[in-house]
Amino acid sequence: MRIRATCHACDRDFLFFELRNTGAGIADGCPNCDRPLGARGLLAVRAEQALAVLVGSLEELARQNPNFTVRGSSVTRPVENALATLVAPPEKTPSPWWKRRAA
Repeated sequence: MRIRATCHACDRDFLFFELRNTGAGIADGCPNCDRPLGARGLLAVRAEQALAVLVGSLEELARQNPNFTVRGSSVTRPVENALATLVAPPEKTPSPWWKRRAA
């Protein structure tokens, strides 16, 4: 189970597991272009591991033929809320006035 993201600098995809800690414990560069991503790689790797644990636990629960029904939104809504700012496309900053074309 891998979480995929796209670098805003080079517009190329990378996987969270590629951001493993190196050296000083901070791996925040894009694996494709080395531009800073603005997040510590360890957090990305932890998020990916947490997703795998969550999915594995839910699958294990399902295999036990439980006598209850899980409300899907109670699982997905908190995840969607946490992802809200991460899945939004980056805001386009307007060009400086000297780079704008005359209309």
